[in-house]
Amino acid sequence: MELNKLVFPAPRPSYTKDTFRTLWFVPVGHQVSKYVAKDTATSKLSVTLTRSNSITNSPDETERFVPCLYLASPIPSAVFILYFHANAEDLGYTFDFASNIRHGLSVNVVLVEYPGYGVYGGTCSAEKMQEDAIAVFDHLVNVRGIKPEQILVMGRSIGSGPASFLAARRRVGGLIILSGYTSIKAVVTHLINSVASVFIRERFVNREEITRVECPVLILHGRKDEVIPVSHAMELAERCTSSVDLFISEEMTHNSYSLQNDIVRPMIAFLAKFPVYTTGKLARDKENPSPVRKIVLVDEVKAVAQRPPLTRQPTSELIIIESTV
Repeated sequence: MELNKLVFPAPRPSYTKDTFRTLWFVPVGHQVSKYVAKDTATSKLSVTLTRSNSITNSPDETERFVPCLYLASPIPSAVFILYFHANAEDLGYTFDFASNIRHGLSVNVVLVEYPGYGVYGGTCSAEKMQEDAIAVFDHLVNVRGIKPEQILVMGRSIGSGPASFLAARRRVGGLIILSGYTSIKAVVTHLINSVASVFIRERFVNREEITRVECPVLILHGRKDEVIPVSHAMELAERCTSSVDLFISEEMTHNSYSLQNDIVRPMIAFLAKFPVYTTGKLARDKENPSPVRKIVLVDEVKAVAQRPPLTRQPTSELIIIESTV
């Protein structure tokens, strides 16, 4: 018996394939060779442009591509945050959080959807999430030409699983774990009991993945987290063999936190270590010593598992995979 819905409780979809103008559909598996071609003369990869209306809502079609939402930095930035969201939410529910991150840090953000969530067909599993994480990262590097050191992988809650898995198997710029865990089974044991955990097979064993990560790591956690105890963050920090920063907020819970104090500021301090971030920032500051731009940050965020569908109006016709970033 496998309690899969307990591990992956997908919410009611909050968006459609026409909600966002910058919704990418990255081909996976055998579909990659169909949409991505290599020029034998230049060894460069090119992407076939496909319109959004070519993707139907049939299970066969929606399972062939990973929906990814691209949010561009408000000002030119070389940094990309590859973000894996928490459970009981999809790209639509995550939009506001990710948008605040890109404005607060002036970085690009790419959100990755999970199978069975939002407009992504299929059934969710740890293995499929891991496969998709690799596929999306490789797409950013090999197709869109983004250098690995420009990409910081970030995962919140359940998302810390695919994020850690990816960082342990690809050369990434950095890893950020927000409200992460040592393993799924350990979380279930805490939330229910050791007897119930018998029905949950082990997956996303972050305590082992973290030992293989070679990039700088930032771990953010709340001491009052009632879902994933802070001890998980401490164990991950202790087992990490790379450079690691551990930030523990005294008031932060699993779903309630100060976006500015608990997430944005620690991330700014962490990003200051990366030349790809600081060099670009210094260049921008030199060109525009007094930039005039409005940054809206939601100081307090309360995550809600079940929210009504987004009311944003559909945008213009989408390009599924663009040839340039």
